[in-house]
Amino acid sequence: MTLFFNGHDASAASVGCIMAHEHAGHSHNYVTKHVHHTDGACSARSLRLSCVAGPLRVVAGAVVLVFIYGGVFPQCRECWASEDPPGGATLRVEGTAEGTGAEAVRAADENGLLAALGLYLERYALNGDLSLFQKLLETPRPYVRSFERLETDIESGVTIVTLRVSLDEDAIRHAAASIVLPHVATQARFLVLIAQRDVGDAQLKVTRAGIVEKSLVRALREAGLADVRGAAAILEEYDEAALVAQLADDGGIRQLLRENAADSAIVGRAYVQSELASEGSNLLEHHAILELRIVGALEGAHTLRAEAKVLSNELERGTETALHDVCDKVRGEVVPLSALTVAESGLGTGVLLVIRGPLDAKGRDAVLDRLKGVPGAGEAEVLRETQDILRVHVSYTGDIAPLYRHLTWDPYQGFRLSAKQVVAREIRLEVIALQDEK
Repeated sequence: MTLFFNGHDASAASVGCIMAHEHAGHSHNYVTKHVHHTDGACSARSLRLSCVAGPLRVVAGAVVLVFIYGGVFPQCRECWASEDPPGGATLRVEGTAEGTGAEAVRAADENGLLAALGLYLERYALNGDLSLFQKLLETPRPYVRSFERLETDIESGVTIVTLRVSLDEDAIRHAAASIVLPHVATQARFLVLIAQRDVGDAQLKVTRAGIVEKSLVRALREAGLADVRGAAAILEEYDEAALVAQLADDGGIRQLLRENAADSAIVGRAYVQSELASEGSNLLEHHAILELRIVGALEGAHTLRAEAKVLSNELERGTETALHDVCDKVRGEVVPLSALTVAESGLGTGVLLVIRGPLDAKGRDAVLDRLKGVPGAGEAEVLRETQDILRVHVSYTGDIAPLYRHLTWDPYQGFRLSAKQVVAREIRLEVIALQDEK
């Protein structure tokens, strides 16, 4: 998807100018020209891509959907789009170099390619630190499919080129994911929730350890991701029908992530259509369809869709084989996209409190008041409240031990809280009535 912006994005332009400047200063012995607005921001003529989902690699038999959403770059006044080839992203950028002539034009071209790659990678920079991708930025050429020089200008002895750069989105994503993965592997939490329709089922159900869920969870864990949770971790505390409805849109998915202190969700649906392969045949054709949405807690969303067909004379075995085959088609994409959605949103902050047991409004308010007295604790937000479960997000970045001790050491009026599980970013507590201990 090619996006052209009419207007300015100061932060994006700054990255393009800075990266080009560093590259010029250290590698090619020439410098870029910084064009400034009246507010001192770097010129925004280097334009920025806002198609986060983008086309993905088309695996055999796959149909890939492209999602575009607005609001990512509020400083841009207008934008319009045109189609790219699958797996590509096209940006319009500027490159500059001191001097004139053919050598200066080539140097400006290289700076423009560097700026394009830097602008694209900015979304994946953890904490905004592009130095994470230093090795990629040192050699942008392998990630450029092609570029076209649209204009060449000379201003005060500086060569300025305007380029249309077509990037290899697939190659960039896989390279970026391999760099990001070690930084999120032990800290990020991933949810895998698949609505699957098995043989004999009339409708899709979020199942515990279904074929697709097990395959995806295994792929994520084998890649080194430490905290990957399936439906079993969710269904005990959510109504299944309500959960399926919540997974229907990105807003609902992000709310679920927040309610479970998770950073990325791999959600989707899988089903198999079985019918006779041909008239008079004793073979069944099993057509498996898998649709996945990989969503970050704040930003980043990617869609995968794959299909697989299997011939078999056994209904159940053929169905299972078709599901395994369709999972194999997306395994290579699920891991990098999951890691990148974490990078796009950033690792979650704060602590989730999950309090189980009967707790009336007075008791809830007492817990929230207690939180206000915890050193370092900020705002407490009730995320979800049911009859027996209260979920609260607390802005807190300190050591987790003082937090749970503050909540559990002293009793409340008529009850106390007992810690059942204390891990990074999550405390699970149980309400115990004081009369139960007598």
